[in-house]
Amino acid sequence: MKSVLVTGAASGLGRHLALAYAGEGCRVYAADRDRGGLETLESERIVPLVMDIAQPEAWDKTALPRIETEGGLDAVVACAAVMRLGNAEDCLMEDWQFVNSVNLTAQFITAKKTLKYLKVRRGSLLFIGSPAARLAVRDEVCYVTFKHALCGLSKSIAFDFGAEGVRCNVLHPGWMRTAMSDREMEEIMERRGLTLEEAYAYVTRFVPLKRPGGLDEIAGAALFLTSDKASYITGAELMADGGLTVVDPGMVGFL
Repeated sequence: MKSVLVTGAASGLGRHLALAYAGEGCRVYAADRDRGGLETLESERIVPLVMDIAQPEAWDKTALPRIETEGGLDAVVACAAVMRLGNAEDCLMEDWQFVNSVNLTAQFITAKKTLKYLKVRRGSLLFIGSPAARLAVRDEVCYVTFKHALCGLSKSIAFDFGAEGVRCNVLHPGWMRTAMSDREMEEIMERRGLTLEEAYAYVTRFVPLKRPGGLDEIAGAALFLTSDKASYITGAELMADGGLTVVDPGMVGFL
């Protein structure tokens, strides 16, 4: 049985990933600060780890003893992320520091604490990114900056640990139906008088596939990148965005 650790597992995509890996027969360590969310995930295959992944001592106290006792890790999927609005002028310093702590520092700590196990099993580390790692998004300077930086972290790990059999990649999901995305729709719904369904249709109108992605579709991409079928893929960034990032913004007026 393969062992996989998923961070940000209490809700949204992270929760779905934990369930997807468990459905494939993996033993899943589900890490998050949300005790209530994790308690509803606990099962024969899913082990909840209530912890703040941005705190190194939480790994030493909560996660690593369990992982060592039960035999190690084959894959790590780093999904934890937060968002705060603001541009480079009006962004609050506490928001900048908070997003940095979760979207970049916690990802670094996750890698730092788990690489020794991945080296033993020649395993795989997968960071969950965003099209915001390739593009700019208005009034999201924190999110854009640290998602860009996450790709540099992934490439560094792929280079430094490839000789020891560890692969590291980034998966960039586009629009998905999650609670975080629903909250982003609220502004569009209010500004344009749209329902939630209409708001999703509006934001994906220039996406070639004309719809948000399904959580099963994103999980399928993650399962592939951490599987033996992707054994020669490392340092890569996979866009699972319905084609969003291939569209030339200067041509949307002709659509």
